[in-house]
Amino acid sequence: MKLQDKVAVITGGGSGLGRQGAQLFASEGAKVAVVDIDGDRAEQTAKLVEQQGGTAIAITADVSDEAAVYRSVEATVDQFGKLDIMWANAGVVSRGGVPSVAGGEHVEFQDLTDADWQHVLGVNLSGVVYSCKAAVPAMRANGGGTILATSSAASFAITASRCTRRRKPASTAWFAASAWISDGTGFASTPSLPPTGCRRTS
Repeated sequence: MKLQDKVAVITGGGSGLGRQGAQLFASEGAKVAVVDIDGDRAEQTAKLVEQQGGTAIAITADVSDEAAVYRSVEATVDQFGKLDIMWANAGVVSRGGVPSVAGGEHVEFQDLTDADWQHVLGVNLSGVVYSCKAAVPAMRANGGGTILATSSAASFAITASRCTRRRKPASTAWFAASAWISDGTGFASTPSLPPTGCRRTS
């Protein structure tokens, strides 16, 4: 097994890619801490992992809250004794970022609020930074580790739409901007990680 005896934290692990990742990691031998803002979803993922013969715990946390992210890592280390992998996977789209045909709400760009903006940045950008920061001390104590961050092709959406003249919902720009900044933040932090024994990819 590729991840035998490894310990992983997956944020946004209560659904979608995070849930699938938790099951995959566990099938490869990892013990998984499923972190999600929705405690019920985190519990459901942990139960799925256990039903498939894996080991998992559920942790309720909002990744836009730095202290909550640190507590999640502490809970993981308390339970499993170490941390090998941090996957900063939690992400959101702004209001209006989902097409109405898919059940989303139509919102004009000028009607988006500062609260909308701060919510997207809090999860998609700050959440990644907090996850990286919280993971490094535990990984250093363990001799190293791997930090993963889920990005999005949306970081290229605005450039692509300008080149092809396709019109994108204006509110999509906010999600795209957060993805673009997240990529840049990751690249900027990468050079400082080798002395800690950690590596980052997205």
